[in-house]
Amino acid sequence: MCTATATATAIEVRPSCPPIDRITSFVRARRRVYLTATLADDSALVTDFGADPDLVAQPVTPGSAADLGERMILAPVALNPDLDDEAVRVLARQFADGDHDGDGIAETDPVNVVVLVPSERAAAAWSRHAHHIWRVDDLEAGVRKLQSGHVGLVVLVNKYDGVNLPADACRLLVLDQIPRPLDSVERREAVALADSTVRLAREVQRIEQGMGRGVRDGEDYCAVLLLGAKLATAIHDARHLALFSPATQAQLKLSRDIAGQIKGEGLDAVRQALRSCLARVPQWCERSRRALAEVRYAEHGTVRPEAVALREAFDFAATGRPQAAAERVQKAVNDIGENDKALRGWLREQKAAYLHLTDPVAAQQALAGALADNTFVLRSVHGAAPVRLKAAAVQSRAAAEFLADRYRDGVRLRLGVQALFEEVVWGDDERSDDAEAAWQSLGEHLGFASSRPEKLYGRGPDNLWALTAARQAVIELKTGCTTDTIAKKDMDQLGGSVRWLNDHNPEVEAVPVMLHPSRAADAKATAVPGMRVITPELFEKLKDAVTAYAAALASSPDR
Repeated sequence: MCTATATATAIEVRPSCPPIDRITSFVRARRRVYLTATLADDSALVTDFGADPDLVAQPVTPGSAADLGERMILAPVALNPDLDDEAVRVLARQFADGDHDGDGIAETDPVNVVVLVPSERAAAAWSRHAHHIWRVDDLEAGVRKLQSGHVGLVVLVNKYDGVNLPADACRLLVLDQIPRPLDSVERREAVALADSTVRLAREVQRIEQGMGRGVRDGEDYCAVLLLGAKLATAIHDARHLALFSPATQAQLKLSRDIAGQIKGEGLDAVRQALRSCLARVPQWCERSRRALAEVRYAEHGTVRPEAVALREAFDFAATGRPQAAAERVQKAVNDIGENDKALRGWLREQKAAYLHLTDPVAAQQALAGALADNTFVLRSVHGAAPVRLKAAAVQSRAAAEFLADRYRDGVRLRLGVQALFEEVVWGDDERSDDAEAAWQSLGEHLGFASSRPEKLYGRGPDNLWALTAARQAVIELKTGCTTDTIAKKDMDQLGGSVRWLNDHNPEVEAVPVMLHPSRAADAKATAVPGMRVITPELFEKLKDAVTAYAAALASSPDR
């Protein structure tokens, strides 16, 4: 009843739902009480714990959210897209040292600054500013130190829940980049459900958990800085905002009002806003209290129908009824409309898994249907026939239509472009899939028809851009490589992808492109004729050019 997920470093085996019936004391308990401060979507209680969805939908809540404590939440890059992340890191260290105005002299008491990062690579960017970098094994002792006095600037690696930092233990909290999926199963799901509300809800939950580390009761207060374009988007995009808890939504609205007053200004304006929170300026404190005073918790919990279906289907299958499990998932599929094809395809893959236990032929048919809805689910054994990529008739018009459909205003456009480039991380093989997805999206931003043949068909290049009706860029991304030269196997892969395009679309000229940290071929490798190499240095030039393009479009309301 388990799924095996293989990555470059491990194989993870786990069931689609925890087999909660194996924990006898839990199953036989007369009462089960679930405590949570941040769960806007309660579906996890059903899928993970087998909770009764009807009871979960009737939560016991306080009468008001006014006892939650005070937070000012700012995303510097949303205030001014030209603000540098490194400058924000310097600011955070200065606040830890009591230097609020940044003149090199401590004029007030130092505070504990806690930074949450999703990876070792992100932690490395803080190494020259941090007093300590703590991982899971260091946390228990480290948190005790923070709770007992001044420690300084502390970085916690990939820990967004289960850490309590009340009062002076944390006065300035920094979330640097969006939390990453924790394991291989979640990473695969993140790719398949990238634009689905289900995925957004999980992302928002982890962000909210992270932002809640520094405020633990009604008298507590904390300033929160969000680094990275994706985090900034999360507190400005309507789809994300709707998924935060009511109290956090109220605090975000107040913070946006503050942000609106300092929009376009430099880091000094951010300093001043933070000081008004940390120095307990009466005007800020009063506005913060009023923002929460009228907030009421939702009377009904949110349990997504497909979550209930997946739990019930797993329970059917676990008791020897896989056909009933498949039928239960199909019922959930029927209830999902055209607006969320990604989720529909993902569920049809789950249905195929249950069908495979009794009818492998029907399972393959179900998988083919799943692929029609979501190109990132498992492929059927018969595969899918490649579809020819057609270039846009007019590149500029295609770009304009894509951007107008994707972004409501210039701020979101600039954040979206920055977020794209944040997804391309050199030297990290686990981020290769993110880089490929970002590269496909970059092509669409620039008005090119763009696809991922290897992901879609198991053959062909990582990315394919239709530059014109007669030319297509065959692109292999080797951003995860750390070698000084381009290996023979990577050259051969690019050559094979060119031949793949020639076989499927012989009238189109292939332009071979590779993203690689080196432009030098290994002694055993033969370069593909006419190939281009995008090195990290050239990638930065591309990033600057596209960012400037977005800034130009965003600079005038009539664009």
